[in-house]
Amino acid sequence: NRQVTFPGAYRIRGTDWDGNESVDEDMTIIDPTPPPVGEEETQEENPAPRISGEAAETMPATCSLNYYPYNSARKNKTIFCKRHQLIIILATSLVVIGIIIIPIIFATPSKPSGPEPTIAPTKNEKEIVLLFEREYDIRSTTAITGDNFQGGLPTQIGRLTRLKSLVISNNKLSGRIPSEIGSLTDLEQLILYNNDLFGELPTTIGVLTNLKEISLYNNRFTGTIPTEIGMLINLSTLKLSFNKELGGVMPTEFGMLSNLTSLSISDCLLQGDIPSEIGFLSLLSDLNIKGNRVKSIPSEVGLLKQLQSAWFYENDIHGRLLSEIGLLQNLEELHFSSNRLIGNIPTEIGALVSLKKLTLDTNEISGSIPSEIGLLPVVSWLSLKENKLTGDLPSEIGLLLQLSYLDLRNNLIGLIPSEIGLLTKLTEGRSLLI
Repeated sequence: NRQVTFPGAYRIRGTDWDGNESVDEDMTIIDPTPPPVGEEETQEENPAPRISGEAAETMPATCSLNYYPYNSARKNKTIFCKRHQLIIILATSLVVIGIIIIPIIFATPSKPSGPEPTIAPTKNEKEIVLLFEREYDIRSTTAITGDNFQGGLPTQIGRLTRLKSLVISNNKLSGRIPSEIGSLTDLEQLILYNNDLFGELPTTIGVLTNLKEISLYNNRFTGTIPTEIGMLINLSTLKLSFNKELGGVMPTEFGMLSNLTSLSISDCLLQGDIPSEIGFLSLLSDLNIKGNRVKSIPSEVGLLKQLQSAWFYENDIHGRLLSEIGLLQNLEELHFSSNRLIGNIPTEIGALVSLKKLTLDTNEISGSIPSEIGLLPVVSWLSLKENKLTGDLPSEIGLLLQLSYLDLRNNLIGLIPSEIGLLTKLTEGRSLLI
């Protein structure tokens, strides 16, 4: 039982006073009193007999009955809101379709300007470059070696970006090294000696920072040595010898080649002074600059503690023989022949306990041979000919028990000591030239 105290349209269901079943009927309440806020509008569990809809016409505005609320105004408002939302959703969808989707469907793609892009091959396909009438797979080729190569190095070689070794020596290659070689950033070996390559060395070689060996000797390269080579911090071997028109001065940038162990620029047109920066090459063991026009050697050469062989002959080196040479405890060969050295042989020469060969011939060295020469326990070759040496040969010469060659010709040597008879390897080999 509940008081219906607010106006509206209601639908009621129940029985009449006689207990007969009744169908749904509509009823209108005109009383303006609003229902309490939050009050539930549910059917009670034990409804009392309810009147039929026809009786609603004679009922007062306030009555007790069980009911199902049927507020048509509220229902109509809810239906209107849902229809309004549906209309908005449909309209928005049509706008999106008209503005975005339809232009995409019917749009004609514009053709890009320029050459059509190439399609990248799949993993199962090979991309081949043709070099020297031979095929190389760009993805997998890491080395080019072999015989019977001829012609020039093609520019397409720059496409083999995974190449680590380019070894084509003792062949018939000709022409220039293309600048595209700078694209081979994985390259570790560039070995092209004993060919007929010519022209200037490309400066792009300086970007190949993984290079460990450059062997380009016995070709016909011209111009100067690129300073960019100094950027190759991993380089251990540099051989440019027997390129008779490759000249200029040795770049000071060579001092940055901290991993260099072998430097050979012999029989070229190298000129001027060897830079003092050479003293930074702490790992250098082999230095060969013979057959050039070098004028001086810096005292910093004494810092090359690992140096084992030094070839300076057939240059234009003048001045005195450096006393700093005596600091090279690991030096085994020292060659200064055919230069313009003057002054005395420094006594520090006796500190070269590992020295096996010493050639100072064809210079202008004067004075007497120092007795410290006898402190070279393993020396086997000693050439002092064609100088201006004077005085007697020191008796300490007899201590050189490994000596097998001694040339003192064209000097002003005085007495020869009897101790020379102790040098059995010398007398047996008949290599005593006085």
